[in-house]
Amino acid sequence: MEYEDELGPSEINSAVAYNRSSAAQLGWGNRRNDIVGKLLRLNFTPDEPTFAALVSGWQLANGLTADGKIGQKTWEAMQRILAQLLSGTLPVPSGGIEDFTARATPARCASARNASSCLGGTRPLSNVNAVVLHQTAGGLNNDPNHYLWVGAHFVVLPNGRIIQLYPESRVVYHANSFNSRSVGIEFAGTFASDTGKCWWDSGKYVNRGYGGSSRMCGEPTAAQIASGRRLLTALKTRIPSLKYVFAHRQASSSRDNDPGPTVWLQVGEWAKQRLGLSDGGNYKEGSGNPIPDSWRRGTITP
Repeated sequence: MEYEDELGPSEINSAVAYNRSSAAQLGWGNRRNDIVGKLLRLNFTPDEPTFAALVSGWQLANGLTADGKIGQKTWEAMQRILAQLLSGTLPVPSGGIEDFTARATPARCASARNASSCLGGTRPLSNVNAVVLHQTAGGLNNDPNHYLWVGAHFVVLPNGRIIQLYPESRVVYHANSFNSRSVGIEFAGTFASDTGKCWWDSGKYVNRGYGGSSRMCGEPTAAQIASGRRLLTALKTRIPSLKYVFAHRQASSSRDNDPGPTVWLQVGEWAKQRLGLSDGGNYKEGSGNPIPDSWRRGTITP
């Protein structure tokens, strides 16, 4: 997918130096664990360069200057959202599914993939029995126009907006052998694996958050998780034959971290518990790999 500009090594170093000073001056150093666990949604402690890069991604997703530096404005925004998270009052996006089917650009999708097409024919909805979760493995952007060429039915943006690019009755080539019977949902962003690394081009793993040749790496936003759940709930109603929720990794060996552990736990496992969907257990198709046990462990947020 397309990528956003990222912090280079000099910008990372500048942010690291700035944050060492501002942590004490502004007092956010005492809340570092909350920032790491609740805002950046990590289950490990990042080093300083990684922390700065992830803060930059968080800033971008929340309409702030994406420089990786926790200054007064960023800290005020962090405090406000932390208070909402801790009190359970974080607003959930109220908008519905936005119809962008007339604006999708399948020709550009095919060109980007070097393929003849990203689309198949139409099908009766009774043939659809699964949703497949993905990550775009690209930068954060809240402009729907940035995603018009994505080869999936839906995209969930960092701010929680849900855009629909193709009707559920259209076959979209998004998940290998799952294509004919599934609906594809992309979560915008590059999300870490359970070892703290991110999937990038051609299945290559890179260290999370470094500048230069790596891409901005972080975690799905709380708004994305809430909207992903809302979308699956709507699809369960719209498609009575829906029985399964799969990860793209289950059908492709080159998509090992797709959609990543956080999306899977907070949306996939949630859908299994709340909507009665199944992932097939220790299931895979073709060259894919089953869901790892590590993706199933953790606390599903309310």
